Amino acid sequence: MADLSISAALLSRLSSEPVLGVSMAHVSLLRLDRTGGLAPGNKSFKLQGNIAAAQRGGINRLVSFGGTWSNHLHALAAAAHEQGMESVGLVRGGEQDTAMLADARAWGMQVELLSRSDYRRRNDPEYLRQLAERYVAGPLQRGERRFRPGGRIGLHPSASHAYGRTYGASGSR
Repeated sequence: MADLSISAALLSRLSSEPVLGVSMAHVSLLRLDRTGGLAPGNKSFKLQGNIAAAQRGGINRLVSFGGTWSNHLHALAAAAHEQGMESVGLVRGGEQDTAMLADARAWGMQVELLSRSDYRRRNDPEYLRQLAERYVAGPLQRGERRFRPGGRIGLHPSASHAYGRTYGASGSR
């Protein structure tokens, strides 16, 4: 997994105004929305290791599944565009002209609409083999996954000394 250190510049200290009777004077927010270029926030961390692995392996096309309002496909298209890579979004049926897909197309993503029944097959090894032959350079070997789930977020040493506890929230996978 990729590690990305967070600089103190991304930390925003809250005011000392109490919330539910507890002072917020020693609480800071990690502003991931200030990172990641066209794909800000946690999505850039999740994609960072996969993009690096693809580049090391000589792979120039990133392929993934998502819905018509998918933040993941949006971030994938943005990151691929920034890295000079191709991207393909295999999109579950539904609306075709969403703002997310418009951005993805503007960043060069090839959007392929799938029926809902085909989308449900996204974990079927035979279906993945067929897609790999169509979209990926070279077929996947049995059981091979080219990309793995994301990276870790860590505090930069210059920022970590000021914090006794670190809490994280996650809202997507």
